[in-house]
Amino acid sequence: MRKVLLMGAALSILAVTPVIAFARNGDDGGSHQGKHNNHSPAPITFDAFVAWASAANSGTVAGNEANMGRQTNSASLTNSYNSGAKGVSNQAQNAGANSQLQNSLALAYVHNPEGKSYTVGLGLAVAGAGNYGGVMGNEDEIGPRSSWDRDDGSVTQTATVGNSYEGFNGVAQLNQNAGNNSLLQNSAAVAAVNPVSGTALTLAGSLADADNKGAVAGNYAREHSANASSTITKSFDRVNGVVNVNQNSGANSLMQNSAAIGTVKLVAASSDALAGAVANANTNGGVYCNTANLANGSAKVSMDSSFNGAQGVLQASQNTGANSLIQNSVSVAAVR
Repeated sequence: MRKVLLMGAALSILAVTPVIAFARNGDDGGSHQGKHNNHSPAPITFDAFVAWASAANSGTVAGNEANMGRQTNSASLTNSYNSGAKGVSNQAQNAGANSQLQNSLALAYVHNPEGKSYTVGLGLAVAGAGNYGGVMGNEDEIGPRSSWDRDDGSVTQTATVGNSYEGFNGVAQLNQNAGNNSLLQNSAAVAAVNPVSGTALTLAGSLADADNKGAVAGNYAREHSANASSTITKSFDRVNGVVNVNQNSGANSLMQNSAAIGTVKLVAASSDALAGAVANANTNGGVYCNTANLANGSAKVSMDSSFNGAQGVLQASQNTGANSLIQNSVSVAAVR
């Protein structure tokens, strides 16, 4: 509903633009009507662009059971996305059971082309991104039930990012998971307008909305002699743009990132200019009625020598505890 209202407001502004333009160019005024009976108003010309982008993920992990013994699981990303990589990157790593990892991205961009002169210049970019998911009613048993039980040996789960994303320019979203019954989500919406120029009026609007909704409920996890770790080292240096990162090494956890960015760049080529940038980011989640029994094991998350010289919107979450809720939300609107 929020997205509909934002779009409706922008479209309403765009709808009145022809009236404004006609009032400026087509009305001779009552006092001059007799003198200019043969004068025809100048034609109104438009240069209008609309960009629309929408991305969404919806999923559920429910009613699953996993038993692991004498098991080694690993997910690794090394020496990747370097050398000034540009663009959009969505990456997910999973080394745990009954888990859901989601990335969602929407980009909308309106460019100002050089060329003919128009009476009215219109530009509108709308971007919406969202994740909707749940992890419910799952059961996970890892490792031996006791130190003397040798039928089920120790378990090691690791997720690693090393020497990656250095000098990356753009939008990057990364999820790492080495735990149980977990939901990790990223959501980013970017709307940008470089408006066309009108000789009488320039009107530009930018709307961005990002949402996450999820729940982790009614899950059970038992770990004995299990080792879980998530690590980021020497990564994301000199990155420029929007970055969402999640790390998880605990059970029954929900982690969310949400970013919405709306920007408008004005050009002073018209007699009148009207611009608006609207950004909204929202996270909504819950962790309830979960159980975690942990003994004689370890859970670690670490970040080292990373994000040095980084610029832009950066969000990072780390979790090494059970039954946890971690959320990040940022909203940026700019007119320049």
